[in-house]
This record gives sequence, structure tokens and C-alpha cells, in this order.
Amino acid sequence: MLKKEIIGIKMPFEHELNGKKFETLSIEWMAMQNPKKQFSKQRPRLPGQQYPGLGLASKAIELLMILAWRLKLCGLLNSPENYHNAYLYSRIFFYLNPENQARLLALKRDTQKYPLADVAWALEWGLIKDLNSAKPLQWPAGKQIVPLNGELKSLFNSRLYRQYVKEHLKNFRYELDYKKYKERKRRVK
Repeated sequence: MLKKEIIGIKMPFEHELNGKKFETLSIEWMAMQNPKKQFSKQRPRLPGQQYPGLGLASKAIELLMILAWRLKLCGLLNSPENYHNAYLYSRIFFYLNPENQARLLALKRDTQKYPLADVAWALEWGLIKDLNSAKPLQWPAGKQIVPLNGELKSLFNSRLYRQYVKEHLKNFRYELDYKKYKERKRRVK
């Protein structure tokens, strides 16, 4: 399901676009699963999936970007419910809130030695600890955008945005309890 959505720019740093509004195409819900396939070691089940994916996400996003561009919209918006979605979309999407971008990059950094499926399930099961609070990490809700007009592209590619993310990246540290994860995974099977 798609809809047009107006976003307002509210960066936590001085920027000429703060307060400006942009019309975007928002992905409200999109499922690309194949009920005729089964999960495998190569394509394990991820949180929120009932069936394996079709492997068409990048093509679908490309088509939606073209649609948004043809409609003269300024960006493609997404609100990933799960970490693995945010992780995969982060190749071209930026968080509107640069602090959420820093959180995502910190989690990627701190769990890079583990497979994505393991990290996704560990997060779902409360087995990734936020080392600042010593509590299980709750995945933050937030909107990601693919900027499609010059103003938004310049903002998300700007030194100010990148510097803010880099500075705040240091504030986030996470630890996956892999032993507990393996125990839980054995019980679930």
C-alpha cells in the first residue's frame, strides 16, 4: 500500500531546509513473499516473515522510485518495522532523524561478525543489550527516505548530516549475547 505523505525537515543542526516541507511517496505496507517456497539455510526465516522473500525488493524499490519521480515527488519514504528491513534498505535510504541513522550504523558495526538473520532474531528476542542502559535494545521506529530532488539529496549527502551521524555513532554500543541466542534458537526449532 502506498500513499503520498508530506514530511517536514527538522534536523538537530542548523540547516536551510529546517521547517521546509516536501511531498513524498510513502510505502505503508509491502509484502513480497512466496507461499510456494520454504525457508532454507541459505534463506532463513526473518522476523515478520511467513514465507521466504521473492528476492525482488531492489527491483520493487527501483520501480517505486521511478513512480515517485514521475509524480514529481521529492522522495520515497519507508518505515521499516524490523532491523533487517532497515539494514537492507540502508544501502540507499537515510533516516530522517540522523540519530536513528547513527543507531543503525552502530548496530551494524557492533554485530558485523554475525549473520543478519541471527542479529534480527536476537534483537526480536531481546538478546542484544544496549550497553549504555544495560537493557535489551528496542528497535527504534523511524522513517527512512530515498531523496529524489536536489535539495533533499544535498541534505542527506551533506557534511553536516554525515558529521552529526559520525559524532553520535560513538554514543551507541550494543552487544549480542550469542550464547543465549544459540540456546534460544535450539529451543525454537
